[in-house]
Amino acid sequence: MKFFISLAVFLLCFCVRLKAETFIVTTNANAGPGSLRQAILNAAANQNTETDYIFFNIAPANSPSDVTITLSSELPPLSSNLVIDATTQSEALLGSSSIKVKLIRSGTDYFSGFSLDGVSDIAIYGFYFRNFQSAQGVPSDERKAGIFLKDTRNIMIGAPGKSNGFGNSYTSIISPTSPNLQENVWISANIMGLDEKGTTPDPNVVGLDLSYLRNSTVGGPTEAHANILAANTDAVSLGALSGEVHFSNNVIGMDLQRTRVFPAENAIGIFASGETAHFIIEKNIIVAQNIGISLDNFKNNYIIRGNRIGIGPDGQDFRHKKYGIELKNCGRGSVEDGNIIAYNPIGVYMELAYPVKIAKNSFKCNAIPIEFHARNPRRPTLSKIAYIQPGNVGGQYLPNSTIDLYYLGDCLPCQGEEWFATVQTDATGNWRYTGAFDNHRAITSMGTNQEGSTAPFSQPELSEELVKLEHVNCGETTGSIKGLVMYDVSVYEWYDANNRLVGTERDLTNVGAGTYRLKAGQRGLCNVEAGPFTLLGAGNELDEKQMSIQTTLCGSSEGSIRGIVSAIDLPRSWYADNGTFIRESQDLVGVAAGIYYFTTGSGACLFTSPRYTIRNENVSYQPFSMQVSPANCGQDNGGIHIPSFNGSTPIRFEWLNAQGQVVGREKDLQQVPEGKYRLRVSDGAACEQTLQEVEIPRVPVLSIDLVGLRKYLSCDQRSVSARGLSIKGGALPYAIRWTDEQGRTVFSDLLLSGVTPGKYTMHVRDKLGCEIQTDLIDFTDLSLSGIHIPNAFSPNGDGINDEWKIEGMFDYPEAEIRVYNREGREVYVDKGGQRAFDGSFQGKPLPTGTYYYYVDLKGNCEPLSGSLFLIR
Repeated sequence: MKFFISLAVFLLCFCVRLKAETFIVTTNANAGPGSLRQAILNAAANQNTETDYIFFNIAPANSPSDVTITLSSELPPLSSNLVIDATTQSEALLGSSSIKVKLIRSGTDYFSGFSLDGVSDIAIYGFYFRNFQSAQGVPSDERKAGIFLKDTRNIMIGAPGKSNGFGNSYTSIISPTSPNLQENVWISANIMGLDEKGTTPDPNVVGLDLSYLRNSTVGGPTEAHANILAANTDAVSLGALSGEVHFSNNVIGMDLQRTRVFPAENAIGIFASGETAHFIIEKNIIVAQNIGISLDNFKNNYIIRGNRIGIGPDGQDFRHKKYGIELKNCGRGSVEDGNIIAYNPIGVYMELAYPVKIAKNSFKCNAIPIEFHARNPRRPTLSKIAYIQPGNVGGQYLPNSTIDLYYLGDCLPCQGEEWFATVQTDATGNWRYTGAFDNHRAITSMGTNQEGSTAPFSQPELSEELVKLEHVNCGETTGSIKGLVMYDVSVYEWYDANNRLVGTERDLTNVGAGTYRLKAGQRGLCNVEAGPFTLLGAGNELDEKQMSIQTTLCGSSEGSIRGIVSAIDLPRSWYADNGTFIRESQDLVGVAAGIYYFTTGSGACLFTSPRYTIRNENVSYQPFSMQVSPANCGQDNGGIHIPSFNGSTPIRFEWLNAQGQVVGREKDLQQVPEGKYRLRVSDGAACEQTLQEVEIPRVPVLSIDLVGLRKYLSCDQRSVSARGLSIKGGALPYAIRWTDEQGRTVFSDLLLSGVTPGKYTMHVRDKLGCEIQTDLIDFTDLSLSGIHIPNAFSPNGDGINDEWKIEGMFDYPEAEIRVYNREGREVYVDKGGQRAFDGSFQGKPLPTGTYYYYVDLKGNCEPLSGSLFLIR
């Protein structure tokens, strides 16, 4: 609903008018009467608050060149309350029904097609922007585009039936990366990276490159609003978003007709960041990129729904080279409600992203459907289907959570291609679905925990930990294999050593001695295997293939000998190597390091096992590194981070301060003052160790020194500057900005320069995020410093008036001072009045006489000149 309300409000800005001027473009000339340039100037001069219009009637217009405007220099900036509508040109000569006029940059200068800076309520329709390139190596904020936006509101670029096109430029639409705001911007039905017809590549470096969008839309509520982005080096880059931003019904990687694909193996279809934004990506087609969607640093509720990612409109395989969706450094969000994610190496990839809900989508033929990076803060627990029966499916997951059920597709690995039901787990984590579903299709599940984080698809799983083998004697067929724990399995196939099917139930029973294996799965999909298992026949032979010997750690009594199978399952008596009886048990558990054996049977069937050695292992814990974070910003927020340990990793941690007090029990120490700390670690039992002492320093408090502050007024009295400021403490580098009384940034360096007289506040932020600011500093009551130029001096060494020096030059550090003799030869030059004139030239005294000076104060100041008399 918000989507349509915002659209209505935006359109209202262009419909309500009291008195509007209309300016007609009648020529394709670069300048002059009837030109686009003159129409923009006329609109700016009109200075009405109502909406002005620029329409087109270029005549005669018989060929594309007649409706092509070649710009040799930048157009004037656009003024507010303006509609520029090239669709009003009657002839359609560019191959498009709505793109009627082409703007082309010519020459060697770099500039944007239309420049919008600090304006609002503007609409642009019907243009094809071409060749608005940027110079190589320029900073990002100096790059050019078809349309440049900075600090704008209520901007509409394109609409259904009123498309714009952009080709062979750095990007179509750009805004600076430095803080500014584009609010309520609509970018709809445009073509970016293809020709005017939307069929032939005419690539930009970036299809769309915008920062600081707020409450804006790219695309719109219907397919008619779709922006077409294809053949660009990168598709869409949206940085520092805020408010509610929609990216809807766009097409990335295909032409206007959605029939031809343009692979971009190094491109990102949509890259976006915005810590506070509510970002909605819906109903887009994104194909043949390196990454389809990449989101970074979204902490609010972002939504990805109803998109086709890696798959064309007709189901074509247009996979991405790396990921379908990449989520990095993100908080709560969702990938749900009808996304089709297909054919990608990784469907959804998450790195430091939690919690992410993934539900009711279609995953098809991805090499890895969902993957969490090793550094992800948490990996949600996988759901498990315990049983699959006609009309009855159930399993276990976390308490009070959500289970989504899907039919499997035909591709491996197993992934849910079609959602069919959602159920809730109870307070113990059990769940059951009794609704209708197709019993002839294989199924899988996804679990979403109470925090809203979804785990990957459940997979068939077998555990042999509890398996029990019943061996046989004298050729009987009483053997069995029971106790395998299985999940996501409905079909069981037991095979013997000759690959003959011998059982189709969960447990194998009533078989003779031999070797058996289990193949389990769902109707030919996602099979897993268990075994082989050997059922022994006659005698008391031992099978040690599954034997495991657990060593002890640091002299503990946690050693064990498990998994030895004997043909006749009789009680065992365990002994130490010296013959001391230990206990009677199947496995020997909970003993110290040593040599042990067992006996079983009696009389003639008494059997003594070989000797088995349990070894002791001493553990030394060695951190790979310790990363120290100093206390800063005047707070007790220091810390020590241990990324990992070399070799063994402890499970218990105690951080001790210099007084021996325990100040932390996690692997990383956080939020503590400066000082020295020691870490005591252990395995929770016998292995304990105290590591070396680590010192946390404190970063001096950030401060601004105003003691030496000096304020200057330019000679034209139009601007002020400051000198003598310094910053102390904190951590380099500093981020500095000056703001006016309304909080707007006017300068971004230590020494204020070139701003109008006023009251300003200096803000400083250091590398660690500490911030301080001054009170308002008044630069309104400044007077020009006086300049006094002597007209004579006597360099005779008597200590009186031996040098010629201009007083008051400290306000003009860039000024140039020159002195000439009567023949016009330069005998003295200085910058800023730092060095006095001593009456000599090239080390030799100059004769008595008249000399002439010339002082260039730079800036907008008038030069000073006159004569001076040198007296010997």
